[in-house]
Amino acid sequence: MKFIKFLTYYILVPSASLFFYAYLGFSMLDGDLDKTRLLLFTVSLGVFTIQQSPLRSKILFKGMSLAVFFSCNGLAFSLFGFLTVSSFTWGVIFFSAPILTYTLLKIVATRCKIKLTVHALTVINCVFFVIAILLFPFLKYFHFDGMAHHEWDRKSLDVPGVNWVVEAKQEDGGLQLLYPGGEKLSATHFDPYMIHCIGPDTIIVSYERRRCIEKINLKTGKIYRYDYKGGTCTYFFPSLDKKTIYTGSHSASLENRIIYEIDVSDMTLIRGWPLSGTEQEETAQSADGFRSGQVIGNTKYVCTFRGRVFAYDLDYTPKAQLRLPNLPAYNIASFSEQESLMYTPSFPLGFYCISLPALQVTAWKSLFLSMWSVPLPERKEILANGAAIVYVLDSQTLATKRKIPTGFGIRCLDFDSKRNWIYVAKYFTGDLEVYDYHTGELIGSIEVGPLPRFVGYSPERDSIFIGSSAGILEISPKIFESSQ
Repeated sequence: MKFIKFLTYYILVPSASLFFYAYLGFSMLDGDLDKTRLLLFTVSLGVFTIQQSPLRSKILFKGMSLAVFFSCNGLAFSLFGFLTVSSFTWGVIFFSAPILTYTLLKIVATRCKIKLTVHALTVINCVFFVIAILLFPFLKYFHFDGMAHHEWDRKSLDVPGVNWVVEAKQEDGGLQLLYPGGEKLSATHFDPYMIHCIGPDTIIVSYERRRCIEKINLKTGKIYRYDYKGGTCTYFFPSLDKKTIYTGSHSASLENRIIYEIDVSDMTLIRGWPLSGTEQEETAQSADGFRSGQVIGNTKYVCTFRGRVFAYDLDYTPKAQLRLPNLPAYNIASFSEQESLMYTPSFPLGFYCISLPALQVTAWKSLFLSMWSVPLPERKEILANGAAIVYVLDSQTLATKRKIPTGFGIRCLDFDSKRNWIYVAKYFTGDLEVYDYHTGELIGSIEVGPLPRFVGYSPERDSIFIGSSAGILEISPKIFESSQ
């Protein structure tokens, strides 16, 4: 009997806990949330049933309950630990909240003469685990400032084919920004969020926290800036002729929820227009301002941070609108003009396909931590990222055709149709990785700096533009060709 107890508690329970923990974790990273949810529900129901039956006193069933207890709590505390690395304040909050909640419930249960077992902590941990996942993109201090300012070896970038557009060097109290024309600026943060080529020698750059959008001439070094007040204009999209860009803040205040038209020639404001097409809106959601969009034909499509999509004519007369569930955060939408489709990640759990111009949801897929997508209309496919995988999906049904494992931390990606390459920016490692579209093999990688937020391939210049906390780089794809 002692041997059976030893075998159960010291070998079977730890082994089963580790297996279940790993299986759940990899299921989430793989984006198969339906299977994960079904498994959690089934196992939880099974454990609950066992706890209410005479079997609960049997050693083997006690061991099964303990394995579920350890694995579920391990999964929750893993996420809380990740939050602690990112933001100590939020990590402490999420670590202590379930323990304090369980302690208080234990006190109340004792006074009410109700038996509260340690398994209640598993349920409480799972609740806070879900809350942490849902609140992940909204945590106010979740900015990784320590990571953004860490020292790293820039010598790997001193090679032919890699050029600084803007370099952010550390100085006392912040950063010194070095621009191509010799201009120097001091800044607290440098976080380029979107980079668009609008000509053979010109890019436009927006930032996550710097209150400006810059137009940089790569040939002359000339810089124009649009400075703004009232929120941060992180996102923008150009007009068809690229003479105008449209931007706005995702601030919750109504006075800041405006679409701004900016003249690209000198980066001056042309006009502003209420985001919803009306002056007042009673149903305004927190942080539900401008997020992304595109002009297709004579229609402007504008998406918000909390899941609304508007279709306007060129004079901002509303033509249609769609409201998606407003609990998740909606990241940068992508558009396939050839197929009249729009795609938007619903962070952290889903991915939508929407028909244009009707604005109707035609498909939905469960994707964990999806943030970016790239339509490939000539192939009837779309690339979308999960937590650790680039998915090749059917453009109409979102059915998975292939998976390209890349490892955890995908922030954004783009496609090089000339070489059939996929460029992947890794947020936590600061790497740019290049994968073969057909084989999924890693072609090469290069460290580009802390926290890259954008990567884009420019066919006009045959260059990769990538922005991180270290600066903005223009990289020739030819540096990876030798590694094939």
